[in-house]
Amino acid sequence: MNKILTSWNLKFRSTYLGLLILLFACNNSKPADKPFQKFTYSIDTLTIDSKEHLLFVGYGIPMVKLSEKERFLHFYDPLNHAIEKIDLENKEGVNTLYLDKEGPNGVLDHNRFDYIPISDSSYRFFTKKNFKDLSLSNNLIKTSKPIDSLVKISEENETQFSSLISSNLQYLYGLTSDFNQEQKLVWIDLGDYTLKESDLDSMKYRENYKISLDGMIVSGMIGSTFLNEKLLVYHSDGIDLYEIDPKSGNKRFINNRPEITPQRKAGNFPRNVEKSEAVKALELESLEIDYKEIVFDEENQRFYRIASQQTENKGRTKVYLLIFDHELNLISELDLSSLDMKNSANYFTRKGKLYFLNKETEDLEFFVFDLKSTISNE
Repeated sequence: MNKILTSWNLKFRSTYLGLLILLFACNNSKPADKPFQKFTYSIDTLTIDSKEHLLFVGYGIPMVKLSEKERFLHFYDPLNHAIEKIDLENKEGVNTLYLDKEGPNGVLDHNRFDYIPISDSSYRFFTKKNFKDLSLSNNLIKTSKPIDSLVKISEENETQFSSLISSNLQYLYGLTSDFNQEQKLVWIDLGDYTLKESDLDSMKYRENYKISLDGMIVSGMIGSTFLNEKLLVYHSDGIDLYEIDPKSGNKRFINNRPEITPQRKAGNFPRNVEKSEAVKALELESLEIDYKEIVFDEENQRFYRIASQQTENKGRTKVYLLIFDHELNLISELDLSSLDMKNSANYFTRKGKLYFLNKETEDLEFFVFDLKSTISNE
């Protein structure tokens, strides 16, 4: 099975068993007799030899994917509209697939397609209309019928960008637009071409964090991903997320309570500002917590998520690593601020370790975290 890399703790005491069960079901809480685990870590550096080919990483490494056995890393180069293939074991670049934008092999620009490495020599793309299998040399292997000829999709259920392909190739999924309608997660089962949807009502509080800049709306990131056989919806304004079973449609809203990381934005910034006040408003908003994507470590059955927060001293950024068990219970927090990781948005897991892109160099280089756990009795 291919793997997409692409990125909850509530203490309570109650003498009433019914209340205890209710709180656990609704909030995915951590019992008071199970303290956070302590983690230690070591860091190695992995540098990739690009040989004669110039790897463009100025925009980071968007749309990260790993091959089935996690040997090969794939990512999108938006400057050259290409997919890079990297051998992480031999520490070298392997192939660059330059994509066409039009024609029978055409793949639209970033945000209007998704892809999965389906073998060591081919990819499956979804281009907002249909599937295309392409070889490493950009030969069209096969194409599918248009997706709208196989399943009826109403305008309100169209995804905001191109739908994403689940790593098991069973689902297409994505978030609908939030313009003049309630935003939802929708997904298509590619086995029987049925469409399902899930509301995101518990995330409505995010409306309070939107900034209106002379009629233009600025809001935090919201994303979806397929991890550990579930669909997850997460956002940048807080730690909470939805976990949805794509088979049954059952969902959980999970809202852990961290101890050192702010649970969500405080909202200490203006909401309606004129153009002349825009810079100040955005600076104030940037001083509040910003949650990144969530990723899953299959080997250790753990989820990881980074949260960062700028300080009034612009040369320093607080960075937190949040660690969750396989049921998305928050089990630990690490303050990584001393590592001076200003650019901590690009990360993924591989063979039990956490990889961060080093954005302070023009080379393709990663900091590799090996995390070890011990149970704290404090």
